[in-house]
Amino acid sequence: MELRRKSSSPSLSYSTGDLPKVGIVRRAPSSLQDHHDELPLGATVVEAFSHHGPKKWEKQSKGFLASVAFLVFLTIMTSGNARKPRLRGGKAPFSTLSPDGHQYSFGGAKRPGYFYPKDAILSSNEFLFAAVTDQDTASRDPSATLEKPRFKAILLPGILKRDKQTDMYTIEFRKEREIITKHNEAGRGAEYSDLQLFDNRLLTFDDRTGTVVEILNADDGMSSTVSPRFVFTEGYGHSDKGMKWEWATVKDGELVMGSIGKELTNKDLTFKSQAGMWVVAMNSMGQTRRIDWTEEYNFVRLQLFADLPGYVVHEAVHWSDHLNKWVFLPRRISQQPYSPRTDEKLGSNKVLLVDEGFTTSTTVEVNFETYKEEGGGYHGFSAFSFVPDTKDRHVLAIRSVEEGCYTDNFEDCSFRTYFCVFDIITGELLMDEVLYDAPLKFEGLEFVDMYAAPPPSIREYL
Repeated sequence: MELRRKSSSPSLSYSTGDLPKVGIVRRAPSSLQDHHDELPLGATVVEAFSHHGPKKWEKQSKGFLASVAFLVFLTIMTSGNARKPRLRGGKAPFSTLSPDGHQYSFGGAKRPGYFYPKDAILSSNEFLFAAVTDQDTASRDPSATLEKPRFKAILLPGILKRDKQTDMYTIEFRKEREIITKHNEAGRGAEYSDLQLFDNRLLTFDDRTGTVVEILNADDGMSSTVSPRFVFTEGYGHSDKGMKWEWATVKDGELVMGSIGKELTNKDLTFKSQAGMWVVAMNSMGQTRRIDWTEEYNFVRLQLFADLPGYVVHEAVHWSDHLNKWVFLPRRISQQPYSPRTDEKLGSNKVLLVDEGFTTSTTVEVNFETYKEEGGGYHGFSAFSFVPDTKDRHVLAIRSVEEGCYTDNFEDCSFRTYFCVFDIITGELLMDEVLYDAPLKFEGLEFVDMYAAPPPSIREYL
């Protein structure tokens, strides 16, 4: 997978520190060594016992058979292809064989995924999708105690419909569902910043804890839970701070996860680190590579005329197999140094299409009515997904708003979310911004059947 490895970058080999280690089978040494010094060179097993005569064969036959039986037992128990012993009080764990014959599971999951991309396509003009919230500090459940905090996010299913005659779209929202977790970092959690199907699993990404989370459905498909699969720390991994995930995509069979693509700063706005400039690539076995994407992010920054001390904030990035390009929908673009007070008003309406080698680009503008009315304003891209069967030209996108959130007083902060559809090649608006009627900030989006139920063959492992 080409993710622009640079000769100046650190080694990009798979890191066993980022994943559970696969067990190594050690085979017992052979015990068929009896009297080997007395045998003729090249003798077979049958000839060997004939060599010692009938009486000796009869005396040793019981011992020989016992040794053979023991060796067969050892071979079965140590074989990489053997069924693992059952856990006490439970069922034999589900696992899949890797290409080298070892058994593995995805972050400890016992069963395969069951959210199939094709199930999101109801017809050639109707598509199921889901969105997930990042409510920042408001994700904390106020009904929970300080000693045992809980955190929640909203999962929103919906249907996107296309008019056959006009090629325009409409959107319908369905009943929200809550997903609850107790996992947190320093009292914050469930701040989910993207949704992505990978290997038929529905994943979301906590931008506070650095956790990659799998969303699971109840048997009837009408409610959902979350299960943490992996935890990543920021930058190149030598930190105790969770990675600030903001976007995820799939390229060449790997899940590629990224952060905001700008330098992190301290509260006094001085430089802190380059941790937000790294990405992680993960395969379906959970093996990972950490990649310094500073040059790639800086290339994008230059194309948008936001060179230092300016910056670009990324929350919506995808690789397109159909276009063979990276697609960037920036959240914010600034030609000035970062300032919390002005940052929330620098929403972007631009699309940047970049070739695989990060050598050429095309910039497209989408002329939203609200963007023109506010002169830029608060609206910025926080997620998008390619509409099925459009060869990655049409996208459903989320434009979210954080207003008055630059102070430490969260009561002054308000959220809004808009959904829209447009052509990323021409910028043609196919559904202008539609406001979701609730004070929520959605930051994850995927075309998926949110009502999928685990098949019976999978339920036995739950």
